[in-house]
Amino acid sequence: MKPGEIEIKWEMLSEKAFDGLSAKVGCNNLELFGIKFPTQSLQFNVSYNNHGFKSLLEEKFGLIAPHKNAPLLTFIRHDKSFGFDLPFKHYGYVSSNKKSAIVFAGSFGMFKSTISGFASLFMSQYGFVPAHASALQVGNRGILFVGGSGAGKTTTLLNIVEVLRVKNIAFSILTDDWAIVKSDNDCIIAETFDPSISLKEKNLIENNSIRFRNHEVLVQAIKERVKVSSSPDMLYGEGKTTSKIRVDMIILLKPFSGNPDIYTSNGDELADTAVKSAYHYPYVNKNQMTHHKNVWREIAKQVPIYSFYTRSLSGDFQDLTNLKEVILR
Repeated sequence: MKPGEIEIKWEMLSEKAFDGLSAKVGCNNLELFGIKFPTQSLQFNVSYNNHGFKSLLEEKFGLIAPHKNAPLLTFIRHDKSFGFDLPFKHYGYVSSNKKSAIVFAGSFGMFKSTISGFASLFMSQYGFVPAHASALQVGNRGILFVGGSGAGKTTTLLNIVEVLRVKNIAFSILTDDWAIVKSDNDCIIAETFDPSISLKEKNLIENNSIRFRNHEVLVQAIKERVKVSSSPDMLYGEGKTTSKIRVDMIILLKPFSGNPDIYTSNGDELADTAVKSAYHYPYVNKNQMTHHKNVWREIAKQVPIYSFYTRSLSGDFQDLTNLKEVILR
């Protein structure tokens, strides 16, 4: 996958068409599990047809009994066994009442991303908009790093946290991948469905000075399992996980080569970047996008917006010196 590449396409179906598709995939003995997210006591049901995902789900979210009247997301590992080709690499169908969705995809990584995307659709009734972003609190300031897949959200977060850890500056982490954001009493609030951090070996390669609690054990697990999901508390010690932050600064991460300077940005660039990056959200019409862009423009009137190129001119991950200065000043 290339940086910024859109991974999933969503389409809304009539209830009749959606029920027909559900009947077709429902005959494959999918196991049903429930997932409870921390944000506003959101309850969510998930079904899937790959038994190997169970341990990953338990690690990532923790499984509980299914909930009645909760949105249902069915995940299908697509292998053309249903007799049709997908018009996109990963494809999602949403019912017209927005209470159910079916996603055809080929990886657990896409599955957990679409959980957050579809859950954000449910949270729109509470005034939230989705943000494909990592987020942390530095002292009493909240920082949101917005960008698409491959933009460097996790690596930037880990590198900034390493500086804070070494300098003994108080911090807590909201998420490394997905948040929901709203304006609340003149404050910008960010919450998340997924407070864990997904670590890959490339995160260690891009900054070999990063250190975690039980570091050697964790590094070995990453090498053996390709990816490991862990809470900030497990990585850095108790008290490093937060369920909500007040956003005081937004930084747009651009996965392109450029100078390591911090550029002042604006509401239009924020709106375009945030909506374009949040493709895991079920955008099925232009009205949704227009509404979300307007929300982001209003947010830009309340907090400073910056942009940062995450790749140096040599193609390596960017020197974060200037970014650190902006965050720590």
